[in-house]
Amino acid sequence: MGEFVRSYTCAGRDISVGVVGLGLRLMDGGGVYELSPVQGGAGQVYTGQGPMGTAKLVLNGDQLSAEVNGRALRACELTRRWPMPAFRALGHEPSWLLKGELELMHWTVADKLVSVAVQDNQPIALGQPLRMGKDPDAPVVEVQHAVCRDTATGMPFPYTVQVSAEGRRYAGCGGDTHAMLTGRTWVISGVEQSAIPLSPLGHDISIRFDGQGRVNGVAACNLFSGIYALTAERLSIGSLTTTRRACPGGAMVQEHALLRALETVVRFDVTPSGELTLVTRAAADQGEVSGITAR
Repeated sequence: MGEFVRSYTCAGRDISVGVVGLGLRLMDGGGVYELSPVQGGAGQVYTGQGPMGTAKLVLNGDQLSAEVNGRALRACELTRRWPMPAFRALGHEPSWLLKGELELMHWTVADKLVSVAVQDNQPIALGQPLRMGKDPDAPVVEVQHAVCRDTATGMPFPYTVQVSAEGRRYAGCGGDTHAMLTGRTWVISGVEQSAIPLSPLGHDISIRFDGQGRVNGVAACNLFSGIYALTAERLSIGSLTTTRRACPGGAMVQEHALLRALETVVRFDVTPSGELTLVTRAAADQGEVSGITAR
């Protein structure tokens, strides 16, 4: 479901909301809705779709208002927050690591290690400082759902993390980078700074990462598939194959440009508004964050 999950009861109706990448996943009975952030109004607003229709959530701290398939869910009350079962965050200068395991959390910096049990009545919640233990000098952790880029590699993470300990603040990044790529279909809008809003044949050009090392999508003319690998420092895409549909020359030129660019991808970036850039080798060599853009 995600690293942070909240459960609500809305006038007797139980729903769960989990953070996945930069978006939210709403579970309402048997329906699952993938939601993306949008601008507008007070609080954090998310909209999206699921197999049963559309959904909209507005979060304001612990307060939630929701609309599912045009029906407002009223009187939503937070019933439970889970601690992070396997959350990791890290930073540099000096190197530090924060790691959650079941109901334990560990903080390591230099030669110091602090471990503490985290109970359900002391949850790790977004935007709410958590003291690791009863000691007034224990480290205090705060996690924000905001894009963070590792200072050593430039790779994005879904959370910005701060740990305050012994009069010092340690800043870093946390969460699962992989989750920022997967769980959705990305509609490609440009390749190497050339806009391509639609295929010459009239359909969206798109790409999807399945979370298991396979990538597939729709190019200007043909379907394509291949493999990808994501490490702490690099994203690579290769072994691309396509169907063999014959198309007008303009479509084939556009398609070949996309496939060539995909095979030179070295990393990726995601903006706070949820736009994806697959950074190509040529752009990275120039210190630029550009290449293939999608949303």
